[in-house]
Amino acid sequence: MRVNVRMVFLGAVVAVSAACSSHEAAPPKVASLSSPAGASASASPDGRPRYRLDMTEAERTALQAPYLKCMSRHGVPVTRIRGGDAPRPSGDTVDKANRACENLLPLPPWEEDAENPQAADFQLKVVACLRKKGVRYVELSRDTSSGVVGPVLGGQHNDQDSIKKGMALIPECEREVAGH
Repeated sequence: MRVNVRMVFLGAVVAVSAACSSHEAAPPKVASLSSPAGASASASPDGRPRYRLDMTEAERTALQAPYLKCMSRHGVPVTRIRGGDAPRPSGDTVDKANRACENLLPLPPWEEDAENPQAADFQLKVVACLRKKGVRYVELSRDTSSGVVGPVLGGQHNDQDSIKKGMALIPECEREVAGH
């Protein structure tokens, strides 16, 4: 089993669907150092929040806060979303909450957004950087169904050293590729 790095980073937000329901919901999206022309670095053109590659964990948490608050107001406790032991809401409750709060769910960084025609090129450079830094099993995922583009670590044998090194080095390589 290979590890899709973007899905791991998005796991805290994606956990809403997985932890709260047996229904499949669309995976969350997240964002970036550069944005499409005319868009601010922290919001999409339609006003939806967008992560940036250079965000601190505190900034990411703050950007997620309105979404988590909305989900909680709609019957999906934040403690459940974050892996706590709150009662499991029904699948219907989670589906309704996701629909009501979707506009608050942060989009991926523009460099990771499958809607960005240059994202794959950016991520190929990140993969090359990771290889240069000694990550043995890393490739670019071609599956854009999650809405994100990014490295997959571990190869067919789920190489733990590649996963561990890759996870630690991705932020550094993204900064290098972005020129920061």
